This record gives sequence, structure tokens and C-alpha cells, in this order.
Amino acid sequence: MSGAVQVTGVFDPAAYVIKARIGTGQFGTVHRAWWPARGIDVALKHVRADGPDGGIKVHAEEHGAALQQHFSSRYPDLVPEVFECGRADGGDYYIAMELVDGRPLGELIRASRLAPREAAELALAVADFLVKLHGLSDGQEPILHSDLKPEHVLVRADGGIRILDLGIAKSLQADKSLTSNAWASAPYASPERLDDGQVRAGDDLWALGVMLFEMVSGVHPYHQYMSDDNNATLARAIRRTEPPAPLPSSCDPGLAAAICKMLAPQPVHRYQSASEIAADLRSFLDGRETLARSENVRASSRTQVIPSSPPAAGADLSDTVPTEPLPAGYRVPSAPDAPRSRLARSLTAIRRVGSSPGVLRRAGAALLIVIALAEASAWVRAERFLQRVGGLQPSDVPAARAEVDRMRRLAPFALAVPLRVRDPLREQMTSLADRAILDFRNDLLVTEVQWRHAQTSLALAMNVAPNDRQVAARARYVDGHLVRIAAQRQSASIRQARLNEAKSRFIESARLDPSSPDPYLGLARVNAYETRDFEALQVNITEAEARGYKPGRRERAQLGDGFKFRAERALAQSRSASGEGRRRFLESAASDYESCAAKFEGLGGYFDSERNLAYCEKGLVRVKTELQGMEARWPFSLFGITDARRSR
Repeated sequence: MSGAVQVTGVFDPAAYVIKARIGTGQFGTVHRAWWPARGIDVALKHVRADGPDGGIKVHAEEHGAALQQHFSSRYPDLVPEVFECGRADGGDYYIAMELVDGRPLGELIRASRLAPREAAELALAVADFLVKLHGLSDGQEPILHSDLKPEHVLVRADGGIRILDLGIAKSLQADKSLTSNAWASAPYASPERLDDGQVRAGDDLWALGVMLFEMVSGVHPYHQYMSDDNNATLARAIRRTEPPAPLPSSCDPGLAAAICKMLAPQPVHRYQSASEIAADLRSFLDGRETLARSENVRASSRTQVIPSSPPAAGADLSDTVPTEPLPAGYRVPSAPDAPRSRLARSLTAIRRVGSSPGVLRRAGAALLIVIALAEASAWVRAERFLQRVGGLQPSDVPAARAEVDRMRRLAPFALAVPLRVRDPLREQMTSLADRAILDFRNDLLVTEVQWRHAQTSLALAMNVAPNDRQVAARARYVDGHLVRIAAQRQSASIRQARLNEAKSRFIESARLDPSSPDPYLGLARVNAYETRDFEALQVNITEAEARGYKPGRRERAQLGDGFKFRAERALAQSRSASGEGRRRFLESAASDYESCAAKFEGLGGYFDSERNLAYCEKGLVRVKTELQGMEARWPFSLFGITDARRSR
């Protein structure tokens, strides 16, 4: 249907006959109503102007209705057509729109989880909608939905979709008197949205990932945290990037990889546009490998760097340059012993009991048959397990560990584990851990939860490959970060011991894998902000650079903080000195303040760089003023003669 939309003027709700209530939300109530002027049923939305934030809600709905009409004029059949809208005499706002015959996606999910292909087709339809929506502009920025959820997706009998409530949260974000986070649907809000309340195009992509997860699994990815009415526990879990629930084993690995990419903890690892999502879903539906699946390889194979030259033989290396080889006889730290199989225990018992040669031969033959059957059974389990290994995510690691233990218990030698499972599982677990390791290397925020995910993954990798030095090196590196973070919560008397322990883990990691820059980045973090060891920090950065790492904004900021701290210390020492000693301290402080300003200059809004730049520039001016004052009092100041003594 078509017709001019009334977007201004007085709306007459008496022109409609209410038939039934369709639903009620945060903004208003939607009724099924008869419109005699057109002779049709419509969806009539009523937004009250009174009550909490009534004026803001009305303004938001006005903007949303305009966006919806703008979009439907270009892409009909994707959003309901707006027939007329406006304010009634009392100030309440009404929207009369097309009544769409369809079922909410949430209703379909609650009824039964969808087949992977059906779920992908619906997700593709939503992704195509977002491509068109984000491609439009309301004059300043792309149009965003920003409150996408299953209740806002209607699925028609022909498989098509209609999207409801377009643009409401986007309008709220522009109202500075209220953050949009108050209106976001927490179960479908991205970690960044929950953290700062800002609306981004990525919010729509995250919400689509949550909905696709729900379609293939039947539950919310964080359903285990939906324990309270206001979703506070859920929001906290999403902000902390806790691992989502495992996807069902029936989900195709290619589709599972796409879902995991949509819900990756770091925005940089997610799809960057709706068109990327649409392309990957089309690849899955066409039977081709998805981009997300192809990316699911060992990250270190792409990024591991090798030093240009090894340390000089016989060099005097301290703990800040832990590149000397490990001591003779050093053993790679091993994972906990794997459980022994029942058959292995039985063989031990038979050897202890002993018997006649005939009995032993018969028992031996029977045992060989049982062993062969057990090994074959474990091998079959291993082949089935391998089909899922490439799609394992952090939330799947405990179940994967249990499956490996089951194989070992099932067969006396468990040959399937070292011959079939070990290498693919080690690669996948290392790949999971490398996400946090490489994020930290690339100067991205890595939470304690992500480090714990990496620790759990590496524990399983060490379980199946206990002699792999690179896995052990990663495990010690990750342990170092967790100890470092835990130290920040300790009292001063305990903190230093914990920090020394963290440094020891980093040093051990460097000795296990001398080619990796990562342990030096961990040491630099501790020396820059915890122990304030500026000389060690400089060495750490140099060592990382020698291993192929390119220092960036983080290292400039760390060195800037180091110069600032050293300048403050020299300035404090000058207060208790006099004469030439005071001059030397002030000159040292001036030099460090100048170096501090040079490091922070050009870093822009990188953390506190602008504030630190201003602080160091101000400190430099203050110290130079003091030095100039000393010059004016020379030569008296050279001998510690004060102005008071000179006046006598």
C-alpha cells in the first residue's frame, strides 16, 4: 500500500477502532486497530507523553518513524509502511503503520531451534537488511537500528522478514540528557554498548550474532547468566567477555566459526560490516568455506617472529634479558598425569598375580582381542572428535578435555590420542590462546577472563603434548599475566612478591622460546607501571624489538611515563640538595621532562597521553624557571649560600 505519510500536525486517535492489543514495550503499546478511512487493519502504536522520560520517548519515536518512512520509500517490503503519525491533543504520540502478517523470530526460537541452513537463511536476510540500512544516511551518520532482537524481526509465511522499531535507540543517543544504554536490550547489546552506552554500527552486527546463535542452539549464548530480572548479571558477563555457551555439535563448523567471529571478544576480530557477514553466510549456504572458518588456523604461524641474530656467546645477561639457555637437565613443566585406563590397571594386576603358562596364554589372547577392540573404539571416538576440533571455542575446552580423558580410559594404550588427536588439538588450543597473546602484542585490551581462557586452552595443549617447548613457553607467559593482574589486588606487603613471581614466569617463557618478543612485552608492562624500573623497561623494549617486534604507541607511552617518573624523582631529590648538587638534579629533571613530552607528543587521545604531555611540559617550564633563578643567584648558589645569608 502507498500514500502520503502525515508526519506533523494533530493526530486523531478516534479515527481508529481498537480491536486487540498486540504487545507492550518500553516505549509504548501496539494495538491492532481498524482504520475506517482506508478500510484496513493497522498496527497502531501509542506512546504516552507523561510518565518518566515521556518527552524523550516521544521525540525518539518521531525520529524513528521518519527514519522508517525514509527507508521504506527506498526498500519496500523490509519494514512496515508508516501511514500516518503525529501527536494527539494531550501530547501523546501515535503511529499508524502496516500490519504485517508474520511470527516474531523469538516465537520461532522458543518453539524449537532451527536447522542450521534455515537459521543461516534468516540471518542472511537480516544481514542484507543491515547492508541497506547502514548504507543510508540521515544527513550526518549512517542509519542504525541499534535495538535489534528477535521480537523486532517478523518472519512471514513466504520466508521473508520485516524489521520493526527502526532507529529508536539511535535517536536517543543524540539526546545528551539520557544515555542510550538505559534503553538497550541487554541480552542483545554488545560489550562496548554496555560499557559506555555509545551506539555503533557494530552493535547491530553483534545483535545479529546473538540471534543466529539462538536460532541454531535454542538458547541465548549467555543464558547461564540470565538469573535476575534486570539482567545485571547478564550485562556484567557480556562486558567481561565471559565465554558463551557451547554451540550444539550438530552446527556445521563453517557456520559455527561465523557465529564465533560475530561474537568475538575484541571488536577488531569481528566482522567489520554487514556485507562481510552476508558474504560469509552466502558461502556457507553455497557449500563453500567461510572466511571465518579459513581464519581459524594457528595465529602464530602468521605472526611468529624470529630474531635477526642470537645473543652474543658469553654475554652477561641479567634477568631483564633472559635469553641464556635453560640449565642442563631442565624439564618442560608437565601437565597433570592423564588418567590410566581400566585395561592398563588390569594388566598390572595380572602381572602381579601370575598363573600357569596355559592360563597366561589364554588370558593374553583374550586381552589382545579386548585391547584391539578398545583401541578401535577409541579410534572411532577420535575420528568423530576430530570433526569438531577446528571449531572448538574456549567454552568447549572442558568438554574437549573430558573427551580426551575418556579416550584414554577406554583403551590401554590410547594410541588414537598421540597418533590422531594430539597435533590437531594442540594446534586448535594454541590458536585459541594466541588470540589473547596476539591481542596484547597488538596493543589491544586483554581482560583477565581472556587470559584465563588462554590458560585453560594451553593446559589442554600441554596435556596432549607435554614436551612441546613452545606450548610451555606460551603457558608460562599467560601465567605471568594472570599473576601480574592478581598482584594488583594484593596488599603492598604481598604485591612485590607476586610481581617478582610474574617476572619469573615471563623470564622462564623467554628461555623456553628465545625467539618470541611476547615475554619482554610482559616484563615491560610490569617494569613500566608496577616496579617503576625504567632502565629495565628500556632493555625490555630493546629485546622485543630485536625479536621482530615494532614498538608503537604503547611503548612510547611507557617510556614517556618512565621519563616522567624519573623527572619527578630527580625534582624531589633537588629539594634536599643545594649548590651544584641541586643544579644537577634539576638539569636531570629538565632533560627527563623534555623526553617525556617528546614521547607523548603526537599520541593524541591514547589513554592519558594528552594530560601527561601537558603535565610534562608544565614540569619542564617549572624546572627551567628554577634553573634560571639559580643562574641569577650564581656564584652564591654554587656554595649553597641562600638569599637570606646574602642580605646580611
